[in-house]
Amino acid sequence: MIQERTAEHSGLLKCAIFTVLFVARYIISKFTDSYVIKLSGYVILAVVGIILFREDFLTGLKDFKEKPFKNTIWIFVGLIANYIAQMLGAIPENIFYPDYSNANTVGVMNAMKVLPPFLYISIMGIIGPIAEEIMFRLILVDKLRNRIPWVIPVIISGVLFGAYHMHVLNVPEFVSCFSHVMSGVVLAIIMVRKRNVIITSGIHIIFNLYALLTYAFMISR
Repeated sequence: MIQERTAEHSGLLKCAIFTVLFVARYIISKFTDSYVIKLSGYVILAVVGIILFREDFLTGLKDFKEKPFKNTIWIFVGLIANYIAQMLGAIPENIFYPDYSNANTVGVMNAMKVLPPFLYISIMGIIGPIAEEIMFRLILVDKLRNRIPWVIPVIISGVLFGAYHMHVLNVPEFVSCFSHVMSGVVLAIIMVRKRNVIITSGIHIIFNLYALLTYAFMISR
């Protein structure tokens, strides 16, 4: 009983530490134009997160090693579901604000114009998604699903994931983030089903890499 309480308190402390760091990085990024500071924040979050939740990552890797084909299929299905969800989420923007450019996308493309492409793509395509999966799926979904009905953390995770990608407080920006909300919900449902941060991270990484490589190609033209 004492060991269970100790483990529970330790888990809550880990979640609290990472959440504070994640929020701090978000706030700092809003008050600085330094890409170095913004990117360094993601690196720190990913490293700290992997250390704090190493058991979850090791369990995920073990599961992937034992069931490589099944888990690869889950990533493939997740990619398709994520794509469909984003397309559906983008419908309101395409109807009401077809010429609006999401501030997050604009910021990413501007950063890629001044930073070494390999550095930016590596951090925002791989390291950033890992940090975000720890916050939005591992903590907000997996760690809460046993305390409250699973649909609640799924919705909370999706909404906060969308809000996290808002960089301007106006209606077009709000509408443009519906696709992120839908994506967040899909990844949250996969986390509920599989409880494997490696799978959701894999989906997130592949999606980000595809988007970033597409942006890089557009900029180079």
